[in-house]
Amino acid sequence: MVAVSVVVCTRDRPRRLARMLESAAALEVPPGTDWEVLIVDNGSTGETAAVVERFVSTLPIRLVAEPIAGISRARNRGSAEARGRYICWTDDDVRLDRFWLAAYLRAFERHPEAELFGGTIRPELIAPTPGWCRRGRHRWPLSAMFVERAPQAERPILLDGDTPWGANFAVCAEAQRRLGYDVSLGMAPGRNRTGEESEFIYRLLKRGGVGWWVPDAEVSHIIEPERQSRAFLLRYFREAGETAAYLNDHFPGDNKDEARGPAGFAGMGDAELRLRIAAHRLCGEALWAAGLRVSSLRFLAASGLYGGVLGHRRGKSVKRAEPTKEES
Repeated sequence: MVAVSVVVCTRDRPRRLARMLESAAALEVPPGTDWEVLIVDNGSTGETAAVVERFVSTLPIRLVAEPIAGISRARNRGSAEARGRYICWTDDDVRLDRFWLAAYLRAFERHPEAELFGGTIRPELIAPTPGWCRRGRHRWPLSAMFVERAPQAERPILLDGDTPWGANFAVCAEAQRRLGYDVSLGMAPGRNRTGEESEFIYRLLKRGGVGWWVPDAEVSHIIEPERQSRAFLLRYFREAGETAAYLNDHFPGDNKDEARGPAGFAGMGDAELRLRIAAHRLCGEALWAAGLRVSSLRFLAASGLYGGVLGHRRGKSVKRAEPTKEES
């Protein structure tokens, strides 16, 4: 049996996928390691297969298809197809540190009782970068939007603490297949919900699963210029608000992602939500105009969160800020 499967879900992002695979080809893999790189093509219409073919001679790579669009369906396909005892999840918009896989392999040996592992995610901003992005990148809300995780030591992953994010975590394959991903969560046509991996991790830990942080398992999350904007920030947090509202409706009091929404939103009427959206947006714009741009972001993010809650109630789905296709 293959010891480890590195699984990446992708859809029409050939340039980013190629960059990620270049970093995978440079990994320092301990001698004798039995591993594979599994690419799940979630309905691409372009060059995904050609990109994978370029790495056949340098990586133990294979391509599988999940034609029904949606990240949860793609993750479930990857789980079903993976041959390893452990699955290392990462994304097509990261660059793997060359010791990333080796760090996870050491952690698997040290903690055979564990089913979950999480690594470091460092934002790498691609120029041109606005000054407010540089100054606020390590503070909420940009640290959330840029998907930053920085565990300082190897320690347990706790249900009531920070948990890993989709760009960098590992799971015992048997537990992954047993619990799966909720196909009502995650990005898919016609909706902009997120949180499929957070919900899975919540269920795993709630059932008594053991998890460990692995700081040396590090990736860089590549933040393209189009993600370094106020428009993207608003849309990102609308998605988070929409996800929180959906979870509150379907799993009231029993989901971790509910905390991603604005506090107390479940008891608010639509009129109060509209008032809070306007008030937070007004405060954010005023601080921005006064030159306090990093401070303004908290208000703009809160406006987006309330907007996502209201959008969910109205049965609407916000438009994604980032195109689903790109030129290679």
